[in-house]
Amino acid sequence: LSKKGKIRKTDLRQCVASMAFQEDGSLAMHMLPYNKRHIRPTAILNACFNLTEEDITLARIKKMKQG
Repeated sequence: LSKKGKIRKTDLRQCVASMAFQEDGSLAMHMLPYNKRHIRPTAILNACFNLTEEDITLARIKKMKQG
């Protein structure tokens, strides 16, 4: 959603440069800006893995680096 509440369509495939499961069971994602906007990792988890809102709130997301 935009700041004014309008629905924006986004091609999430262009936001994710790479995604891979690690040996410790975690998921590593390298994300890129899309049309000068940054997409939240929770949006990717919801779209790709069909997780519930409860599951997403339980996920621990750690930002490693920006840029």
